[in-house]
Amino acid sequence: MLKDLGISVAYWLDFGLSFVDGGASAVRWRFLLAFQCFPALLLLAGIKLLPDSPRYLVSAGRLTEGREVLEHIRGSTGPEVEEEFLEICALAAGARKSSPIDFARILVGAKVDGTNRICRRAWLSIWLQIMASWTGITAVTAYSPVLLKAAGYSSLTQNGLAGGINTIGIVGTIISATIVDKLGRRACLMGGAFLLFAVNIVAGSVYEASRAQPSKADQYAPAAVAMLFLFNLFYAATWG
Repeated sequence: MLKDLGISVAYWLDFGLSFVDGGASAVRWRFLLAFQCFPALLLLAGIKLLPDSPRYLVSAGRLTEGREVLEHIRGSTGPEVEEEFLEICALAAGARKSSPIDFARILVGAKVDGTNRICRRAWLSIWLQIMASWTGITAVTAYSPVLLKAAGYSSLTQNGLAGGINTIGIVGTIISATIVDKLGRRACLMGGAFLLFAVNIVAGSVYEASRAQPSKADQYAPAAVAMLFLFNLFYAATWG
């Protein structure tokens, strides 16, 4: 969600700055570059206020601090918290440092710590990340102004619509948080793939229709924009 929010802020800033000297001012690109430093400085200032995780503290031998952080996170000092703390201690006692060789062994299915059960999970994680990019989300997110320009919109309208397209991703993320545990990851991925397929079919049909009838391109443009909005919404709600 924070990623979608950051992208949306960037596009809306670009839209707002396009009114300065008709978008030709050097302030437009200078301010956008400088503004990226602001959240980075906030992170730099605030990260020291965050405690280390209980698991790290226990693994580093700082048991008292680990217990205090866990109790603060859980908001109590009851038996359930004590049981969780003891589990963390047990896991830390039997853990060892991993290495890049261990990761390579996992990928080829060799045993690591006496088991090879995570090979399939590792490959699923890798391919899901690759397939998420194959959906075309990068083109929609990064090149939406170019796609809108191809649809015949002016520079000002391109920037405004691009901001809206990326803002709708925040709505999709909220939907995802609501449904992912109810429906399960598999159902969300399969349903999302079908929805993205349908949107691409409609978008491709609209594009071909505008090519076949250039005089009606202005009439087809709103449908193409609607597909961009739906694509980002469905992606954020499922594959994202």
